[in-house]
Amino acid sequence: MDRNKKIFLIDIDNTIANYSKGLTEFSNRVLRRNSNWKNGIYESERLNLNIQDPLYESLKEVYRLSGEKLYLEPIEGAKDFIDMVKQHYKILIWTERPTHEYPIIKEYTKEWLNKHGFYYDDIIWNRGFNMLKELEIWKDEKEKIGETMSEYEIYAIDDQRNKSNTLSNSGIIKEVFLLDWLYNVGEVNGNVHRFKDYLDLWKYFINKIDYEK
Repeated sequence: MDRNKKIFLIDIDNTIANYSKGLTEFSNRVLRRNSNWKNGIYESERLNLNIQDPLYESLKEVYRLSGEKLYLEPIEGAKDFIDMVKQHYKILIWTERPTHEYPIIKEYTKEWLNKHGFYYDDIIWNRGFNMLKELEIWKDEKEKIGETMSEYEIYAIDDQRNKSNTLSNSGIIKEVFLLDWLYNVGEVNGNVHRFKDYLDLWKYFINKIDYEK
């Protein structure tokens, strides 16, 4: 199969970059608190910071525009995994960062990826749609030029359980790999596979999928 039709769609925050730690430490400095990012962070729970919505939204906007994301720590093993599969799979960074609202985030994102040596073939930027809608648009575009999604072998790596289940039901993505965090516990679909770290994912990948040596 053509490498251009063998694809990994890879999220950024809490998938290859430690967003939880970065935002918690930023909020601790600004608000003079001592929240522990390891307790588990999730957007709907206001990042475990115990602050009211208006303050949270203001904090988040300052964080987005401050350039602080340039200093996020890479998640251990993420770069090595990508380096091991990049010769055989097209690597698409697929981010939900609100670049349609804050264009400067595109520059911060590219600078962070390049700073830490992450390989990628392209970046799919947020256009204000949810991920499932993005997939449907992509599918329609391929069908217009005479292709079908059955010609593609597509995998996704993410950190959100609900999104992973939705993507796995799309009929477009073969398997979704979900990085374990405290906030994403719960049931997953049969083609959603949890992994604790990237070494764990690599072991699963080479045993489960026909890897071309």
